[in-house]
Amino acid sequence: SMPPEFAEVTDGELAKSVQAWQQAKAACAAEGAEPPLPPLNQCQRRFCRRLMPWLFDARRARASDEEGRAEWGPRLAKKHGSVHLLLGAGGTGKTSMLQVLEDVMLRQGFGRIAFLSYMGVAAALLQHGNTLCTGLGMSPEQLASS
Repeated sequence: SMPPEFAEVTDGELAKSVQAWQQAKAACAAEGAEPPLPPLNQCQRRFCRRLMPWLFDARRARASDEEGRAEWGPRLAKKHGSVHLLLGAGGTGKTSMLQVLEDVMLRQGFGRIAFLSYMGVAAALLQHGNTLCTGLGMSPEQLASS
């Protein structure tokens, strides 16, 4: 089933979730504790819901003894694609969404995800983030060339 972090909600329900998160975040700050992850906005939820069929299929394939990753990986990549590009201006919530996505994936047994960014500053914001060059094993000169 769809993780609650990605579920369709009304704007009013989302506003209540944001208010509860802000209160929890303030309480954590006062205690010096790690704050909870924020609720996702409507666009972030839609993006994550589009990923879920791929994740559900991959989890089922990994659990099945019928075929190995060498077979199911290309099959699922052909069905769903293997790369999802996330674009947005600074401050639009890309990093927060990826943190929530990774938390859901680990908690629900989907496995890990590779986060690659063009700039090192963006990669440094994520615990498992890398630049495109590092993630693909390339030099910056190779990335800049055709």
